[in-house]
Amino acid sequence: MQARCAITYFGEGCASEGDIPSALNIAAVHGCPTIFFCRNNGYAISTHTDDQYASDGVAPRGVAYGMPSIRVDGNDLLAVYSATASARRIAVEEGMPTMIEVRIACAGPRVPRTRKRPASDATGAPTAGDDLPRQRPLHFR
Repeated sequence: MQARCAITYFGEGCASEGDIPSALNIAAVHGCPTIFFCRNNGYAISTHTDDQYASDGVAPRGVAYGMPSIRVDGNDLLAVYSATASARRIAVEEGMPTMIEVRIACAGPRVPRTRKRPASDATGAPTAGDDLPRQRPLHFR
């Protein structure tokens, strides 16, 4: 039978809520083969991370709970894949949780759900910081 692990995805905004610290602690104490995948775009809806926490991102929280932590450039598809594969190996072979923090560039806070986005935001055109142009050489024809 193939060894299995669980993966959970969350943003850095909810990393300050009670559920994430509890989940990290339970997984670390009980040796749960879990990957905690945090997408950190620098904003928790509309609050910049400087106003949310004083530490250097979310990855150090994994270390604080005694689990390996990996920080990776979220705009680099191969780096994200490699980090996830490494975290899976740790979960399956060592039976322990791993934290992955994926840093994504963000132009600014998101528009709250109670307001509509301006039509100019809906163009869909990639910007200079967009990850799609960076990955185009990987596409096969």
